[in-house]
Amino acid sequence: MELRQLRYFTAVAETLNFSRASEILYVSQSALSKQIAELEQELGVLLFQRDKRTVELSPAGRLLLGEAKGILLRSEKLLPLLQQKGQQAFQERNIFIGIENRAEESPQLHGILTEVLYRERQRLPGLSAVFRNRDFSELKKGLQEDELDLGIFFSQEPEAAAGFDSCVLYKDEMVLVYRGQEEYEETEEGLRRLLAERGVLLIEKEFRGMSQIMGILDAIGSAPKIRFCENGREMELMVESGESSAVIPKSMVLEFHNKKLHIRRFKKPEARLYLVALWKKGSRLAEKLAREAAKELG
Repeated sequence: MELRQLRYFTAVAETLNFSRASEILYVSQSALSKQIAELEQELGVLLFQRDKRTVELSPAGRLLLGEAKGILLRSEKLLPLLQQKGQQAFQERNIFIGIENRAEESPQLHGILTEVLYRERQRLPGLSAVFRNRDFSELKKGLQEDELDLGIFFSQEPEAAAGFDSCVLYKDEMVLVYRGQEEYEETEEGLRRLLAERGVLLIEKEFRGMSQIMGILDAIGSAPKIRFCENGREMELMVESGESSAVIPKSMVLEFHNKKLHIRRFKKPEARLYLVALWKKGSRLAEKLAREAAKELG
């Protein structure tokens, strides 16, 4: 089993599309298929269940995916250590930053985090930042297993887990956003009417965000028609075209291109939200970056 084969497998597993994976990897589709076939033959299992139209991970493939990501990440962290050529460890190193999928769309985070890292790289010229987008469970596992140095995610609570330190980068809230001529009152009755008339969009596979949204809807006594999107960009297009409403972090509204959108607050504890940075106790560089970002965002 080669690292190259694991990279190829991971690309196909994350896109579930051989053509798209080959474009990402800059290899031909035939070469990609050959490497996957050789890996399946070596392991003695089928990693994908596929027909002419669809590609799905097999049970063995789902098991391998988590392990493959860990192996690839550890290999990336090992290489700089082997290439130090006598320099001090802090002079040439990577810091691995995991960002939860829905948090990576935060416009404030992008600008501030990259600026903080840029300044730190002036102080430590050998510093290199490696970013990883993960769902929350993968991000938490990566931090626990030292595959990630710093994790950034949305949470309804600001507390840290045992063995970790944390800080709130900024406070946010979930709001209801829509486009239209009608002005709905910012009351429970007004919100229920808006949702009943327009329905609400949810993003598939964004389970933590979905769970919070369902809690908010329960808190105001609303059971609207639900439609699902594949990603945030699809949701943005549907909301901006007046197709439906959506419940998103208030900070994310800044990412929407159309400035004619209406925002309604829920004013409920269930809608509170924090962007949190989490790192293991004693990780000085991760703590420094997180606290500087929090200072800038605050």
